[in-house]
Amino acid sequence: MAYAAQVIIAFSLGNDSDLISKSIAALKEKAKSRGLPTFDGVLTEHPASEQDAKLLKGFFAAFGKKPGGVRIYLLGHADWLAHRLGVWSSEQAADLLKDAGFTGNGVISMIGCEAARNIWNAYPPEVKDWEDSLATKLHYHLKNKYEIKATLCARIKSVGVISDIHKEKFDDPQVFAESKGRKFVLLKDDVRANKEPSTKLIFYWDDNKQMCEWAY
Repeated sequence: MAYAAQVIIAFSLGNDSDLISKSIAALKEKAKSRGLPTFDGVLTEHPASEQDAKLLKGFFAAFGKKPGGVRIYLLGHADWLAHRLGVWSSEQAADLLKDAGFTGNGVISMIGCEAARNIWNAYPPEVKDWEDSLATKLHYHLKNKYEIKATLCARIKSVGVISDIHKEKFDDPQVFAESKGRKFVLLKDDVRANKEPSTKLIFYWDDNKQMCEWAY
């Protein structure tokens, strides 16, 4: 999909600043190579500062209604049991996106470990309980509170962005350069896999039914 722009909203706990900054840098570098305008911001507490909220709103005002919409990365430590991203709850994250001017035009991509994981370990096709996971709750709140029928992607495993932190794990500099900015899931034996089957879910609405399917 050809997006009009990209937004990276990082939810930091404070002790993850190096990982957050390098992940943002890698995502921005990849977007720049494709000519994609990017806005990024780091939120360490709730609510967002007036300045951060104003900048985010301005970006959505400029790009939010354009064809393709905005790809929104929600980046940070996700607690799959407490259903939080950083210190933010799913409902607070939904409020943030609505206040910024997001209308559903584009895609939300959660880069938070196990954001789509649920206790039943049962997934597509229909979401049986909107409180299943952090991802289903955010997806639900956007529609239930604001009638925003968003498309949202999240993973059931630990996830990250290939960045300078991982450079030493690559023997071939060219392979690293081509991989930088891509997302990965963490498998057994510290294996980092891009596009691993049955790890990434896409959540959407079929009329008023909350649905999901594997991305690959």
